[in-house]
Amino acid sequence: HRQVAQAEGTFPVVYFAFDLLHLDGFDLRGATLEDRRVLLRQVLLPSASVSPVEVIEADPQTAFQVAVELGFEGLVAKRRGSPYRSGRRSDSWLKLKHRESDEFVVGGFTVGEGGRESTFGGLLLGTPRDDGMLEFRGRVGSGFDDRRLGMLRSELESLVSDVSPFAGEIPDAAKTVFV
Repeated sequence: HRQVAQAEGTFPVVYFAFDLLHLDGFDLRGATLEDRRVLLRQVLLPSASVSPVEVIEADPQTAFQVAVELGFEGLVAKRRGSPYRSGRRSDSWLKLKHRESDEFVVGGFTVGEGGRESTFGGLLLGTPRDDGMLEFRGRVGSGFDDRRLGMLRSELESLVSDVSPFAGEIPDAAKTVFV
């Protein structure tokens, strides 16, 4: 319990409530979105750790841009008057996700284990510095199908180097191969 209390002080968590589906034994899924929001605001006691999600009444482009500027992952656009549809997707709700991208240089890889023994575990990524070295930024190992894993490992093998292209130490550098 002490660890949880310490974590709460260091990493405060806020539960954002965005819908109300049941209340006092009544199923509210058939009620309109607006009616469910009114009821949610009536029964929810906002506090430092619980807050209703704010509704943004704006054109979708402006609302999305504001969400991105605030650091949100995206938005869920909901059709006015829509009921809640359990267990299935509906065109009444549209998830709008912000995808950030950047460019990195592959400076190495980790030796694969288990099902990836013949390929690699993850790629070590960096960004170029003015002195030609790479600033370590992290690792990536997901999102590759088997064909791509094999192809990348073949390409990486031809680039293996005894010298690290990274400036400074790499965290958890065991089983690292530099390119």
